[in-house]
Amino acid sequence: MTSQAAHNVLVVGSGKLAKELLQDLSGPRIAGVRPWSRRDNLADPSSVVVHAGSGREWNDVVATCEAAGSLLVELATGNPLLDRDWTIPVVVCPNVNLLILKFMAMVSPHGLAFQDCLIDLVESHQASKTSAPGTAYELADALGLDRRDVRSVRDPRVQEDDLGIPAEHLERHAYHRISIQDGAAKLVLETTVLGEAPYAPGLARILDGLASRELAPGVHSVVDLVGRGWVR
Repeated sequence: MTSQAAHNVLVVGSGKLAKELLQDLSGPRIAGVRPWSRRDNLADPSSVVVHAGSGREWNDVVATCEAAGSLLVELATGNPLLDRDWTIPVVVCPNVNLLILKFMAMVSPHGLAFQDCLIDLVESHQASKTSAPGTAYELADALGLDRRDVRSVRDPRVQEDDLGIPAEHLERHAYHRISIQDGAAKLVLETTVLGEAPYAPGLARILDGLASRELAPGVHSVVDLVGRGWVR
């Protein structure tokens, strides 16, 4: 996708995230947004497909995107089917909050410098979250920390008493804390998102940033693209 012309976006999925995007996604370079069920007119490289589903449509999504030469944006975390030979660009987004992505882009190129230190990574989300903690896993990878060592908190009492999450936000929040210790010196990095964090505005900015860029076929991390200044 290299043209600055407005493009059509097709959203794959039926959950809360997909519904928000179908309802609220808009931007100066987005001509229209429609569900995957209305994909009949997907026939040109300026179209964008956003996968926010469970994976049931994955094979159909890949085949259709490759036939049309369309950009595929993957919002589902931990998709094991990305490891293949691609003929189109695929942008993987473990998060679409631009401030959090900028934080991740700051950590990513320098994280391995702390491998000899004691690292503790805690993430907390509402108790109803059952999907993989994509942001935490990306941070762990950047720091050279085994994903199994990420501490996930879903107990509301621990969240409120130990992590300081306000009671009114226990049902909707995202929290990450990285502690790095080397002897007597300690560094703590913390991110907090309280309440509803709309995905649509962040994704619109990502698509706007990519509209005039040329991506080679293959998998690209949005964190790397943010680090390059392609997405602001």
